[in-house]
Amino acid sequence: MHYDVIIIGAGSMGMAAGYYTAKKGKKVLLIDAYDPPHSEGSHHGESRIIRHAYGEGLSYVPMALRAQELWDELQESTNELLFSKTGVLTVGAPESEFILNILKSADTHSLTVQKLTSEEIHDKWSGFLVPDDMIGCFEENSGVLFSEACIRTYKNLAVENGAVLKMNTKVTGISIVDGTVTVEIEQGSIKGNSLIIATGKGTPDILAFLGLTLPLQLVRKTFSWLSQTKVSMVPIDSRHLPLNFQTSYTTGFRV
Repeated sequence: MHYDVIIIGAGSMGMAAGYYTAKKGKKVLLIDAYDPPHSEGSHHGESRIIRHAYGEGLSYVPMALRAQELWDELQESTNELLFSKTGVLTVGAPESEFILNILKSADTHSLTVQKLTSEEIHDKWSGFLVPDDMIGCFEENSGVLFSEACIRTYKNLAVENGAVLKMNTKVTGISIVDGTVTVEIEQGSIKGNSLIIATGKGTPDILAFLGLTLPLQLVRKTFSWLSQTKVSMVPIDSRHLPLNFQTSYTTGFRV
């Protein structure tokens, strides 16, 4: 079959692209070396934080807000639990660039963000002991995405909309001739009109088939989920609240 769109990599980006493209009536093929969700992708693990007031810079905010709209739509249309609006608390020095960017993001985009002292943080969530010289920014409309559930939902919807999945399939070559994309896999050749590459850590290897290179540096990010054993450390409203703790060297999330 000749496809309208071939997508290599069916993780967070690829599976979402597969669903939305198939939903528009395109003939879509998704190829992945594994079978998402799996432990080899950036989506691995139960949850990921989603923030709107971005400490990394104001340019991210419109994308974050649009993403939140799409997550809300997806959750409502499928009745799957994909997002939990727990709120997000970011803690750091009041003069830090990250904290200043959050406050500027909130002001520029009219986001609901509470600025809290360390005492106010402890009064609201008794399990958090924050140094006196730090402040908190609480985003009540942000929260937690259940990343692997999101992948499964996109996967099911993509198939329902006619997308074809070739999982546990390794790409061995790619060529583009006269506007036609040919993707080589171990089972043969597949042709299409367009190609989307969403291969995460495998991107340099895939681009090499096309003679392309990008200045990408692979970085390992470690996620941990720790069980809470002391009742006294549970936030007073018993919600699992992400805590984004900013220092010069690390970012952590208490979930």
